[in-house]
Amino acid sequence: MALRLRKDVQKASYYVWFLGAQEAKGLRGQRILMSAIPRFIDTSREHDPLKITLQVSHKGLKIIQGSSKHFIPHSAITCSMQTDDLVACILLLYNPATRCPLHVHAYRCDSEGTAKALQQQLQILINRPENQKRFNELESRLGLPQMIHVSPKLSPKISNPIDGHRVELEHSTHPSKTFVPSVGSDDTSNRESECSGERSPISPICSMTIGVPKTTLYDSLAAELRAKLNGKGPPILLPPRDYDTVHRSKGNLAATELRRCQNQSIVGGPDSGKQGVSS
Repeated sequence: MALRLRKDVQKASYYVWFLGAQEAKGLRGQRILMSAIPRFIDTSREHDPLKITLQVSHKGLKIIQGSSKHFIPHSAITCSMQTDDLVACILLLYNPATRCPLHVHAYRCDSEGTAKALQQQLQILINRPENQKRFNELESRLGLPQMIHVSPKLSPKISNPIDGHRVELEHSTHPSKTFVPSVGSDDTSNRESECSGERSPISPICSMTIGVPKTTLYDSLAAELRAKLNGKGPPILLPPRDYDTVHRSKGNLAATELRRCQNQSIVGGPDSGKQGVSS
């Protein structure tokens, strides 16, 4: 079994936008995800999404934001779906603040092809027989309705939600989410998550501080680079210290002798070259 699990999912990393998280109304089902996606799109227009890295492997899903890492075992991913460049999934994540064990996460990839690849890998983890058996047992024990599959013909086609221009939505008051470091090292967190069968991992989300300055959102990373390299905006890199901002064709060559290093232990003294030469 262990050998088979190491081969069914190849480890891959995805650099995505985290559109947000909210409590799920059921263990699994595409209808739950479809009802949550529009709210995530509205929130992403008011608050800048977080840029995170998703690492998918045979063990599960690892969410990385800077130095913060949070591991979600494969048995805690109950359902996922893809529409355009968005991927949404239901995770067994316990939030101590709300005491809710189920949450919906939404991620936006750089292209529809990347989203499809992420969805396929998540679906392999979800479709494992041991996971499906566990989900059925949880639904029976908790009295939840069985998962209802939505026909692809009935699924709404969500167009590109962010067109590069800011759209103000006064009726939306939901703050976006951010991640906090998990307690202990990443390896310890991984071992605890993998060894706990029925225990749900703790959710890494918390409320984001309101008042973060707004910036323009782009359709893709390529569009962001094109907008920043067209020369109309501020420079990506600041000029060097001796750069003449008035005469851009040349540097500031005035008083270069005053800016030279005078530390003799570094540049040597005036007679350092004569030392050691016999007369």
